[in-house]
Amino acid sequence: MSTEARVAALYEGHLTLDEAIASVPLSRRQKIELRVLTSVIAVTRPLYWFVRKRLGRPFEITADLEEVAAVPSPARGARTRETDQGDYLTQEQIAEYEQRGVIGPLPLLTPEEATALRDWVVSEHEADWHGKSPLGADAVAALKHNDLWNINHGAIWQERNFDEMKDMAQHPVLAQRVASLLGDEVVVWRTQIFFVDHHQQGTFWHSATTFTEDGDLPALTAPEEIPEPMINVSCWIALEDVDKDNACLRLIPGTHSDVRLDTMIRRFSRDRVGFLMSMEPADRRSAIIALRYSGDIFMAGRLAFDLALRLVPDLYETATPEHYPMRAGECLLFSSNNLHGSYGNATDAPRLAMGIRYTSADVGIYEGQPTIPYGTGTGNSDIDTTPFRGGVPAHTSDGTVTGGPT
Repeated sequence: MSTEARVAALYEGHLTLDEAIASVPLSRRQKIELRVLTSVIAVTRPLYWFVRKRLGRPFEITADLEEVAAVPSPARGARTRETDQGDYLTQEQIAEYEQRGVIGPLPLLTPEEATALRDWVVSEHEADWHGKSPLGADAVAALKHNDLWNINHGAIWQERNFDEMKDMAQHPVLAQRVASLLGDEVVVWRTQIFFVDHHQQGTFWHSATTFTEDGDLPALTAPEEIPEPMINVSCWIALEDVDKDNACLRLIPGTHSDVRLDTMIRRFSRDRVGFLMSMEPADRRSAIIALRYSGDIFMAGRLAFDLALRLVPDLYETATPEHYPMRAGECLLFSSNNLHGSYGNATDAPRLAMGIRYTSADVGIYEGQPTIPYGTGTGNSDIDTTPFRGGVPAHTSDGTVTGGPT
């Protein structure tokens, strides 16, 4: 497949970067500020690189990427269906996950149970979660002020406040399946609801190994012996029937072992000034709009994705996107480093799914970060990470789970 055809396949159902940038509304003040910023960067760029060269600090965004182009991803768990029975994964399923970074759809809930959970989420959000949000009052107020408050924000980390979310995250079937991949002592470190409104665009391709997200430091800090693709396992649960029309999940199996994109994104995050200074003028303008004015974390990801495809011509050259229609109550387990996203929702009804992120007890969660930034549309609010550190136990070393539906 030619580069052009490969890029076209990856952008199917999504705006191109240029189209996405053009769709960002800019006020008169922002337009003036943008012109000033791009002019200042253009004028200071030669001096910046002169000084940086003298200091021995080159900007090498693609240096040594071949070392992370094919990272082995062996499962860390010892329990299998064949050896321990129960709901552990079979050896064949584990091998499939190691190769493709995804297994499923798998049965989990009945359609009636999925619908009940969906209805509960909608009801709690309509009740404003009874004033309980792990985000804190300031972030919630800012999101509401900017008309951004929705179920995605309201439901995040609510395993801390509501047994319905905690019990789902600790579901014994999920706990055993994930233990086959991550080993015993599995913990839940985040839950969320994925809400895609009617006639809303889909989520663009993205991946993550340590979840830097809005901040400069990773959410997860793993021992060196743990391969990056095996630090986190994500579970995506359909709370209603999903297909291409109402934003089913899209994923590119096998990309979990290619950590080049996430490596470049971490380098972008650590050296944002060098990142901007290294760009051509047109790219620089797009970057400023994406990072400063869009208010959309996925816009920044789209920018990084577009640049990475240009900087590394063989990135994902054999990638084949797949979509995953699912029945209500079915789930997928996948490595978050697999490129994933969703189609847009072309129907007249919103689509809801639940996401659960698992890691192991030997992985640090928000270590050295008393707070993390959380985008609210007008800058970031600082979120207290104290409740999140350590995670919520889901599977213990004696083979039992610590919670689950009652």
